[in-house]
Amino acid sequence: MGEDRLMPRPHRRFRPGYAYHVTVRCNNRAFDLRRREARAIVLHAIRRALRRFDASLYGLAIMSNHVHYLVQTSEPADLSRLMHWLNWNVAMRMNRLLNRTGHFWEARYHAVPVSNRDQRHVLNVLRYIHGNPMAAKVRKGFRDPFTNYGAYVDGREDGLTRWHPQFLRLGRSLDACCHRYRRFCARYRPAVKKDPVAARWGQRVLAGVRSELGRRAYFARRGRKPEQSGLLFEGMNGSSDGASPTRSTTRVPRRIRWDSRESVPGMAQDSTVSPWLEDPIRACLERFVLVNGHRSG
Repeated sequence: MGEDRLMPRPHRRFRPGYAYHVTVRCNNRAFDLRRREARAIVLHAIRRALRRFDASLYGLAIMSNHVHYLVQTSEPADLSRLMHWLNWNVAMRMNRLLNRTGHFWEARYHAVPVSNRDQRHVLNVLRYIHGNPMAAKVRKGFRDPFTNYGAYVDGREDGLTRWHPQFLRLGRSLDACCHRYRRFCARYRPAVKKDPVAARWGQRVLAGVRSELGRRAYFARRGRKPEQSGLLFEGMNGSSDGASPTRSTTRVPRRIRWDSRESVPGMAQDSTVSPWLEDPIRACLERFVLVNGHRSG
């Protein structure tokens, strides 16, 4: 029996003349980017990273648990350094904001090359990125304040992203390019996402355990002894000796919600202002949202 050897991760080889569709997801697919403050931190970190590594950002969509980029660096090898610095910066700030530790991102980012000469591929990737909120059913249309779709259909600079050269070839004027891209997006029909394959029985067992723990905590707060039934007790139908259980007349509360509802520093209901939300972060957020989210639909 030979020794098990750990294979190193393959090195990424970035090529000139290509932009890259980069996707990065929050650890455990948690919705840690759902807050407005969290997305402001991501926008500010992106602006710093673009200046630091001389990069161009063509497409952007910040979702509740992942981010899409269409980005290109002047030196292809700098894309790896850019993503490393960007993910580290966001993770450091978000851990401080959410008062948490450990990995913020789930795994290494996923990057797909997009040739700058292939207009159809470029436009399809941009439309896919801009259509993520609609595909996730959080928006009825393409317009979302945390994608740069508004910059493409209104012809306004948001201070962060740029128009791709293939987009500027859609017409003789910027207004014509915007009009044609708007019509191109109107024909988009996102594919129905299938539910991930999971152990449904495991989810049912976990739900039962949580319900039982909540029930026992309910009775413990009132100084009563709960009826011994459920997944945490032995025997058939909740009886350890095989006897038929007695039916309790005490009303059992609804299952306790296990998601945290504590306020995040910097939110409106919190009197303290987070030190991570200084003026440059707020200014970047306000300009980006003003351009990309000022209209409905």
